[in-house]
This record gives sequence, C-alpha cells and structure tokens, in this order.
Amino acid sequence: MQAQRDAFDVNKLLVGFVDILASGNAMPLQFDRLARDLGIAEGAPMVVFLNGIKKILRALPDKAFEDKNARLAMVDAVQDALDQAIDVEEEMNENNQQGDS
Repeated sequence: MQAQRDAFDVNKLLVGFVDILASGNAMPLQFDRLARDLGIAEGAPMVVFLNGIKKILRALPDKAFEDKNARLAMVDAVQDALDQAIDVEEEMNENNQQGDS
C-alpha cells in the first residue's frame, strides 16, 4: 500500500531551486530550508526530497552552472544536507524502536 503524499507548491519549489542555483555557492542549509519551506517532514520524506534534488542537479546541463567547480559544490552541498537528513531519520527510527520496547 502506497503512502499518501501531500502536495506542495511547485512554483515555490522552482523559485527556491532557481534561487539556490543562481547563488552559485549553495550551502546545505539552503536545501534544508527549501524543504522546510515546502512543508517536507523530517525523516524519510526529507531524505526522498533531497535525493530527488540531487538527481535533478546531476541531470542539469553544465551551462546551468557558472563552472565545473560550482556544479561540484552544489552537489556536495545537497549531499551534505542529505547526509544530515539521513542521520535525523536514523535517530528518529532508533527513538521509535526504544519507545516500542
């Protein structure tokens, strides 16, 4: 059975994503803030969202970035945000398991 997904504002997503790209020097916090602004919950939803953003970044043509280093920095920033989201999800799962005991 597939979980129901809440819709989010696609325009807000696109504007936020383009703003991050235009900044040229993304920080992990920017991707985290974008997800929160869209109402993405912590845990698995955040991990799935950030993984999707990472895939989009990798699929963009080189001309979407100032240079190769900017592209790598952008992917690194979203990967750092993703790593942090995974840590939060694992902590949530551990807390749930302890609560079930």
